[in-house]
Amino acid sequence: MPEITLRTLDQERAKFAVEKIESIKNDSNFNNQEFLKKYKARAKDFQAYVREDLLQGLTFFFSKINGKDQSYKVFLEHITEWFKKAATESNLQIIFSPDVNLEEPLDLIKHIQGLDVDQYLHATQESLAIGGWFKRFADALIEGE
Repeated sequence: MPEITLRTLDQERAKFAVEKIESIKNDSNFNNQEFLKKYKARAKDFQAYVREDLLQGLTFFFSKINGKDQSYKVFLEHITEWFKKAATESNLQIIFSPDVNLEEPLDLIKHIQGLDVDQYLHATQESLAIGGWFKRFADALIEGE
């Protein structure tokens, strides 16, 4: 019989964030100090943008993804991937049904535009929660300011 491991949603957030940060540190395309420093800055700034307004914060990050600084794109992809994972594996189905298309960051933004007030507040809370784990692990695992 397979072993069943039960984890809290917060444990899942932490696990996801640390895996994503370790993955960029081990990826030869991103494993350079300049990119890692910028990614760490995105992780540290994300919650502040979300606190102002979730949709505006996500859209600001999205507006930066076509520039030279790929840290915005990678970080926003990680946030989008979290919501996609959470929709299929956790109690976040109140915001996102498992069949919602979240392949790209723009899909996440479009979906959030259509949420009702309660769902929007829930999505904001979830963004702050996952953002907090990215911030903590970026501080712990990425050197420099």
